[in-house]
Amino acid sequence: MTATSYKIGDIVGYVDREPPVDLTPAPGCRWYVVQTEPNREMAAQAGLVLRKVPFYMPTMLRTAPLPKARHLAGETHEDVMRPLFPGLLFVAESVVSSRYDVIARCPGVSSRPLWRFGEDVAVVRPVAMQAIQYIEAGERELFYRDKGRKIAGYQPAVGDEVRILLSAITDNMTGRVSDVDEKGRITILVELLKREVRVQATVNQIAPV
Repeated sequence: MTATSYKIGDIVGYVDREPPVDLTPAPGCRWYVVQTEPNREMAAQAGLVLRKVPFYMPTMLRTAPLPKARHLAGETHEDVMRPLFPGLLFVAESVVSSRYDVIARCPGVSSRPLWRFGEDVAVVRPVAMQAIQYIEAGERELFYRDKGRKIAGYQPAVGDEVRILLSAITDNMTGRVSDVDEKGRITILVELLKREVRVQATVNQIAPV
């Protein structure tokens, strides 16, 4: 595809802006558990984001180890994201029903995408998803408390630079807040694999830079 050059006075049409990829846990819906290939959570998440497939992957913060010499020199250990449930992510039932083929062909997703108990597909009900969110938020608050830091009560504004806390794919990824809607969903403009992508997250999934 070649870029089009414009000059002052040209008449152009209007192009709708693509909707952001929603990474917020939708309330009140049922979820399927999607399996990734071993140690390929990053590939799976990148593929789903680029294919505009919304998903949710709860995470926890941990302190990254340093080589002994750097540790003794007093260098700061970075905070890194780890999946709360390694190898698993959650996709809403309605999304799986409409986009199963896209999910199944996504790089990093297991050849048997849906987690099962025997022949029965595992389904996470709304009350169970709410419990998972509470666990995720509690783990994060405990981590920051142990670090002597506090981010509770942070209210992002348009233009803020934030770090996205969504595990390996977005570890240390920052973006700029472009919108905050009436439901508290935050739209962030990030660069992913050399492409500009808009994603939606909640305040519990970001931290100020």
